[in-house]
Amino acid sequence: MQSRILTFFLVAILATLGVMPLAAQDEPSGELSVYSTRSEALFTAVLEAFNEEFPDIEVTVVRGSNGEMGARLLEEQDNPQADVFVNSDTLTMASLNEEGIFEPNDSELVMAVPEEFRADDGSYAALTFRGRVIMYNTELIDEEDL
Repeated sequence: MQSRILTFFLVAILATLGVMPLAAQDEPSGELSVYSTRSEALFTAVLEAFNEEFPDIEVTVVRGSNGEMGARLLEEQDNPQADVFVNSDTLTMASLNEEGIFEPNDSELVMAVPEEFRADDGSYAALTFRGRVIMYNTELIDEEDL
């Protein structure tokens, strides 16, 4: 499921970047540079699914931590090298957006993402959701105190 969601997202990004038209007559081709903070184990299946769907697009992935990729994007701001930034931290995305790294995107695909899961201007959108668990000692803390 996650691969399908991320593949859809990469297709949406390609379409909005103009790398490929949505109603392409020919097979899309070209190069795509992806900066990612996702672990290789999580992202490999996404890339494999993408490459299966779009074999003529050469994808180059640069991996690093949130801090490393954020610093790199800031450094390259005047000459961007990444086409897509896949990150696992909303705070990093919001911070980079405040620095002007991302551009507004009001494409139909981005605006289809519910408002609570994207930036107001469409400059970034959530890809996945995580459940969080809070465990506590019921002998020390009452449920109503949580």
